[in-house]
Amino acid sequence: MTVRVTIAADAKSGPRELRLETPAGLSNPLVFHVGQLPEFREAEQRSATSTEEVMDITLPSVVNGQIMPGDIDRFRFKAKKGQRLVFALSARELIPYLPDAVPGWFQAVLSLFDAEVVRIQ
Repeated sequence: MTVRVTIAADAKSGPRELRLETPAGLSNPLVFHVGQLPEFREAEQRSATSTEEVMDITLPSVVNGQIMPGDIDRFRFKAKKGQRLVFALSARELIPYLPDAVPGWFQAVLSLFDAEVVRIQ
C-alpha cells in the first residue's frame, strides 16, 4: 500500500501521527514531523554493501535516512572553523523498536569526520 500525504503550506511545525483504518481496525501510529528546514532524503539506489558513496547536503537542514541491515549512510556538508553546529538524532523517537533487530530497540549512531576522514571526538 502506498500512502501520499499532502501538508498545507501554512501547517505549523511539530510532530504528527498517521494511522490507517482498515476493516481489521487501526494500524499502529507512524510519527512524522512537519518542519521549516530544507530536507534531504537518502538515496538507497546504491548497493547495501557500498560505504564509499557520499551525499552532499547544505546546512541547516533535515536529513532523512532509511534503516537497512549493516547500512552506513554518509553525508558531506561544508562548515567553517568555529562554526557552532547542533545535531539531533530522532530515529528512536520515530521508530523506537525494530522487531527483527537484536536487542530490538533502535540505536542510531552519529559519527563526525573532518575532510581528511579523521573522526572528530
